[in-house]
Amino acid sequence: MRRIQRRGFTIVELVIVVAVLGVLSAIAVPKYLAMHVQAREATVRGALGDIRATLAIQYAKAAVQTGVGAFPTSLDGKLFADGDVPPDPVTNLNKVVSKFDNTGGWVYDSTTGDVSCNLAEYANF
Repeated sequence: MRRIQRRGFTIVELVIVVAVLGVLSAIAVPKYLAMHVQAREATVRGALGDIRATLAIQYAKAAVQTGVGAFPTSLDGKLFADGDVPPDPVTNLNKVVSKFDNTGGWVYDSTTGDVSCNLAEYANF
């Protein structure tokens, strides 16, 4: 009598593979989420760096031209090479307000030159 050869995986082998995949995903998903948060924070910091560098240049330009350094009275697109204020990376809004209201965009104080993100979780950058 000829013996039939069966090809394929046993149920035990499949259960082991599923268990290993479950363990790997339990480790990988939290790491991915943490990296996502860190990437968003880095993007906000980068956009703030761009805006702050532009303000520093404008302050120095005013000091050279008038003898007195002063920050621009408003933060608008005229100050940037592409003609627009960089959007905040979280809400993608490029609006600028003078008081924090947690609606996205940027908060700019023209007397001190301070600029920050208009979102509570990123306001301290």
